Order: sequence, then C-alpha cells, then structure tokens
Amino acid sequence: MSQVQNRRRGKLIDKRFQVKFVAMAVSVLVTLALGFLVLWSASGPAAKAGTPAPQGESSSLALLGLLVLTLLLVMVTVIFGIRFSHRIVGPIYAFNRNMNWVKEGNYTRDLKLRDGDEFQNLAITFNAMQSALRRRTRDDLDTVERVQSTLTEVKSAAQSGDYDGAELLRALEALDKDLVEMHKRNEKLLAG
Repeated sequence: MSQVQNRRRGKLIDKRFQVKFVAMAVSVLVTLALGFLVLWSASGPAAKAGTPAPQGESSSLALLGLLVLTLLLVMVTVIFGIRFSHRIVGPIYAFNRNMNWVKEGNYTRDLKLRDGDEFQNLAITFNAMQSALRRRTRDDLDTVERVQSTLTEVKSAAQSGDYDGAELLRALEALDKDLVEMHKRNEKLLAG
C-alpha cells in the first residue's frame, strides 16, 4: 500500500472559499482603517476649533503614513489569511478524499492531518469510525469463514454417506445461529 503524502501543492486549495475568506478579512481591515481615518480627522485639533483642516505638510504626511500602514496591514492579512485558510481547507480536502474511499468500501487508510491543521478532533472521530467499520467487516468475514467451513464439512459427510443425523442437525443449527447473529448485527446498523 502506498503512503499518501500530506503536502499542500498550491497556494490555494479551494480558491472560491479561500478568496472569500481573505476578502472578508481584508474588508474588515479596510473598514476599520476607514473608520479610524474618519475618527482621526473628526477629532483633530482643527476639527475641535471649528476651523477647516490645514493643508500643511504634516497632515498630508500623516494621511500618507496611514495609507501605507493600511496597505501593509492588507498585505499581511492576505498572507496570513491564505495560510490560516489552508489549515481549514486542507483538512476539508482530506476529509472529502477519505470519505470517498470509505464510500468505495476502502476503510484501510486512516485520515492524517498536518500538525496545526484544524478539525483534529473530528479526524480522531473519523478514524475511530473507520476502525469500527474494519472490526465489523472482520467479524462478518469470520462468520462467513465459519459458515463456509461448516458447509464444507456437511458436504463432505453427505458425499461420503458417512454422516450422523444428530451431528448434521447440530452443524445446521450452528450455521443458522451464526447467520442470524450476523443478520441482527447488520440490521441494527441500518436501523440506526
């Protein structure tokens, strides 16, 4: 069985979600910056004196500094927004992949997330579910093996003509018991 690597290959895994996520973070940041700018200009010394704001160099420099700071914060928000969204989108991608494997009947591959990814507890629960599915499948296979073995014995005895009616009845009752138990176990799973 080949080991599945858990590396993210591109900058954006789910472009639609990640762009929307980063856009929301940037819009919150820009809204805060604009609100700060409005509050700053409304509470300045010229606003308190009731005179128009001076058109001097210091006011323009302060505005330029605020714009540069806002641009830097937007860039940092985009970079960290994409990095953080990877910790959400990457696990969702891994969950989808593993759920498709389970849907196809493959319970052998445990879900592995990177350190720092979100949904670690959900991955533990998912892996426990797969383990339970493997255990139930093994139990059913054991039952099928017992049934096949008993049927082979009964068939051999019938072919040789060397069988005891009481022994045959015990073998058939054991088969019936195994099949009824397996049926009940699986019916409980489907009944919820």
